[in-house]
Order: sequence, then structure tokens, then C-alpha cells
Amino acid sequence: MKKLLVLLITAAGVCVSCEEERSRDCDIIAFAVDGTAWTIDGTTIAHTYPSGTAATPLTPVITVSEGATVSPASGTAQPLFSAAGVDYVVTAADGITTKTYTAKASIAGNPGDGRQVSRLTQVGNPNALDEFDRHDRVYDFEYDAQNRLTSLKSPLHDGDEDAEVRFVYADDRVTVTGISQSEDAPMICDDNGNCEGGESYVGTTTIEAQLNAGGYIASGVITTVWDGDHPNTSNTMTATYNADGYLTGLALGEGLSNVEHLALAWTDGNLTRVQEESSSGSYSYSVAQYTASPNKANLDLNWFVYSDPNINLREYTLFALAGLCGRRSQNMVAQTTEHFGSNSGTYVYTYTFDSDGYVTQWTKSGRSSTPTVYKVEYR
Repeated sequence: MKKLLVLLITAAGVCVSCEEERSRDCDIIAFAVDGTAWTIDGTTIAHTYPSGTAATPLTPVITVSEGATVSPASGTAQPLFSAAGVDYVVTAADGITTKTYTAKASIAGNPGDGRQVSRLTQVGNPNALDEFDRHDRVYDFEYDAQNRLTSLKSPLHDGDEDAEVRFVYADDRVTVTGISQSEDAPMICDDNGNCEGGESYVGTTTIEAQLNAGGYIASGVITTVWDGDHPNTSNTMTATYNADGYLTGLALGEGLSNVEHLALAWTDGNLTRVQEESSSGSYSYSVAQYTASPNKANLDLNWFVYSDPNINLREYTLFALAGLCGRRSQNMVAQTTEHFGSNSGTYVYTYTFDSDGYVTQWTKSGRSSTPTVYKVEYR
């Protein structure tokens, strides 16, 4: 009987010892797609594909430390070409210790992996044709550790709106929230007693967007809640892409009415035409020409250049700027022309670059307006 008791105690001790000695190793040892090994540098995993590669989901085979697990699992398709890449969490055999890796695929010659834009300044031109260009505007940008845009701030200037836009990323979704406010505008009355102005509003716009398998915006709901008696609004949006990952269609609608359709065309890797048609029957289109200079910065600066004429995508401009609207234009835009009925207007853009080929300044001129200057600062 004593011998049996000793054996039981010994066996129990062995089991406890095994539990305590479970490995804390939680490394990704190898990461490969279609037999090609990717580079692992610390907790960053990367691979560059040849120019012209379609930005479609990839299925990696992942080898981890003995007894460890990884999520997302090895052998599952993931949007590795997305702007943020994909986070992989490795859990050691002890079930407690973890390590997070970020894997991201890029395409040779594809822009968007360059230096971070920290500030963009519009130098106001009081003689500009468009009201938007008449005021100084400063845009400040913040990013997370994965180079994802998290905040865009625009301070208040000369009665324009003071706004901050925040991006929050979670799995296959991204939420964009903007807080906007307008200063009290003086009430202006004509000789007949017709008055305008004198109102101030604060509003919160929230865009809840679903990402597709490529990591790009697929659909979403845009909701704006204003204070006071200003009516709230709610819109939907749906995006489509071609096989190469370029945005080709966008539908924006307010409920079931006033649906707006945008069709986008690309030539040699650049967005060259946007056609707009609403359910009311209005129709317009914009065309763009490009320089030979690459679009190198981490943000797609063309979406600031595009601000007028109407080659922009309104709320989608925010997502395009952040690289969430598919592949971006390869080059910096040289000219945009908007056509609406028999009318048209053209802007021409000229650039100044630093020694590394990054845009430091551009000038917008055209439409019988004196030029407006924009300046770019980098981290």
C-alpha cells in the first residue's frame, strides 16, 4: 500500500512539472506564399511582388514555435496587400505568452509606402475663384505603428469649419468619425430685407465601413447628427473594384432616393476619368492628365490635388487618402477638367520636389483664378 501511494504522488509531481515547463516561445519561424519565403525582420513580415501584380488576397503557410498557435490561422486567405497589412498573433504553448507580427505585401513601383506626411498647408488666395481656396488651411496628420492614418486635424481659420477626423481600425471594419463646427456667421441682409447667415452648427459624422477581402472599402453607412433643428442625414455607399484592385464604381444614396453613381476609369495605373450621374438626371464628368513624377508619399496626395474640380469622391476622399479605396494612381496629377453640360473648367498643377522626389509644394492655377499654393511637410 505504501509503494502505491508513493507512485501516485510521484506521478502527480511529474504532471505538475510538465505544466510548468510548457514553452513560452511564440515566434513565426517561416512565412511563405506559393512556396516563396517572405522576409521576417523582428515582428515585421514583408515581400515585394513585381509591377503589375494584382492586389488580391493571399494564402500564406506559416510555421510557428513548437506547440504555439497563430491567428489568423495558417492556410487562410488574407488581405496582405491592404494599406495596413495583416496582424498575426502567436500564442505560446503556455497559453499565456503572445507576440504580434504584421505582414504586408507591396508591389514594386507601387506608391504609398513612402515618408509620412505630417502637415499640409494651403496658403489662402483672396482672389481665388473658389471660396474654399481663399482661406489659409492647415491639415495635421497622425498615424499608428502600422503607418495607418488615425487622425486628420484642420484648425479653424477665417470662419471656416474646425474639424477633426479619426480612423479606428478593427478586423474587417474601419470607423471614421468627424467632429465639425462652424463659427457664428454675421447675418447679411439686402435692401429688400432678405437675410442670410447668423447660424452656427456642430455635427458628428460617422462612417461605418466594411472592408473586402483585399482590405479595401466594400460598403458602409454615413450618418451625420447635427445639433439644434438642423436635420440629420443618413446615406449608404457601395464600392466595386476591377481584378487589379482599382476602384471602378461607387454608389452613394440617401435612403432609397437621390442615388448618385460614380464610374471611374484608369489608364496606365492612373485615375483618368470620373463620371457622375444622379437619380435626378444630372450628369457630369471629370478627366485628369498626369505628370511623369511618382506619387511617393504615404498618403495619396492626389486626393488633395483633386479637391476641385469634381474628380473627388466626397466622403470616399477620406478613404482614398488613407489608401483604403483600392490601388492608387502611380503619378502626380498634372491637370483636371470638369465637364457639366456645355460648361467646363480646367486646373493645372505644378510641383516642387525635394532631392528624394517627394512633393514639397504644388501650385493650382486655372479657371480665371490666380494661383493657390500648397505646402507639404514630412516626418
